[in-house]
Amino acid sequence: MTSTTTLLVDFGASRIKSAAWCCKEEKIIAVKECAAPTPNFGADGAVEISPEDYWIAFEKTAGEILREYQEIDSLWLCTEMHGVMLIDVDSDKPLTSYISWRDERASRSSTLSDLQKISEDFFAQSAMRLRCGLPFITLAHLKKIHKLPSAFRFLTLADWLLWRGGEKDPAIHASLAAGTGLFSVKEKNWSANLAKMAGLDYQKIIFPKVVEAGQKIGEINIAERKVKVFGGIGDLQAAAHGAGFPALAKLLINLGTGSQVIGCMNNPSEKLEIRLGVKGENFSAITHIPSGRALNVFANFFDSCSVRGDEDSAFWNIFSSLSSEEVLNAELNVDLAVFEAAWNYKNGGSISGIMEGKFSARGLIAAIAKSWLKQYAQAIAEIDLENESTSFLLAGGLSRRGKFILPVLEILTKRKGIMAQTKTGEETLDGLLALS
Repeated sequence: MTSTTTLLVDFGASRIKSAAWCCKEEKIIAVKECAAPTPNFGADGAVEISPEDYWIAFEKTAGEILREYQEIDSLWLCTEMHGVMLIDVDSDKPLTSYISWRDERASRSSTLSDLQKISEDFFAQSAMRLRCGLPFITLAHLKKIHKLPSAFRFLTLADWLLWRGGEKDPAIHASLAAGTGLFSVKEKNWSANLAKMAGLDYQKIIFPKVVEAGQKIGEINIAERKVKVFGGIGDLQAAAHGAGFPALAKLLINLGTGSQVIGCMNNPSEKLEIRLGVKGENFSAITHIPSGRALNVFANFFDSCSVRGDEDSAFWNIFSSLSSEEVLNAELNVDLAVFEAAWNYKNGGSISGIMEGKFSARGLIAAIAKSWLKQYAQAIAEIDLENESTSFLLAGGLSRRGKFILPVLEILTKRKGIMAQTKTGEETLDGLLALS
């Protein structure tokens, strides 16, 4: 690739960001970002987003940069994981909206519980736990309620953007494909067995082809131009690669809207899930750890009770000002598992240990922060059973929301923390830049 400027695009769960990187000056020269499209929440647990809204966001961010910098002829793309939409094989028109990873229809009905009988086989082939929000579960549910056609084209968010831009044969990286639950981690390909487990006819589904990092995933028409697209990787894998995992440390804590701990251990536990790296590596993983999405549940409640006269979030203002001592000494216990797909979910979130004279807004927020960070100490203990690593990498947008976060994690994990350093300001974009 000979372009003097590289376009990096991250479709995250909460923000969509495009940045132009000047190869000669080695710096970002343009940034365009916007909020991710607003989901539609159904009474049955459905969480769907208009796919056209994603294209509009693409035009507002990447499109505007491409109009300004005519020398750009290619872009690198990563997206959120676990979402899906379907296209009609005859008309090429959408059959569904984009169904989010937050979709809970399968657990609101009997679909998820009915599939528990195949949970061990599912884990053996997909290297993931059965949970609502996975396309495997979503399609099984649609099949069960007779709302799934027998034949369709299967697209992730990255594939949809390519398809909307005119690419009729979109490709995908294995890291994004593996997040669907229909991809065999052992075979490194789409799985007929997994499709059958979901009640699908594998022969009637058109899956995107799987390519290695660095191979073109398609071409799209945007900003009155045709642009080559590379990447098509999961945002977790992009962030991990950009943070320097596993070269700088064998453990990574990634804090964002969703969050994960991933490890590169010599003797990984077979009980742990596996996530594929950008170069095809197998990493042990604990995912869906309650983080930004869960914290915002408490923040929204807290702010609705606030009498502050400005528009700033009272919750996040206090959160950002907490000291390490306040967090470590917090006495309340808070369960942050407020959505069904969350790690360690039981019966929803809770607050316990409230005592007269010891219950304050600041104390509660400190306890929320402490309970939030204790999750990662537990996850690291489960991943690094033999204490192979004395350090961990810390990445993700939330890692910079409070000065207490890194020192508290160091105390809780008994390991040295390394804050990820970025060239672009985002680990995901750094990962794309490194691949480019």
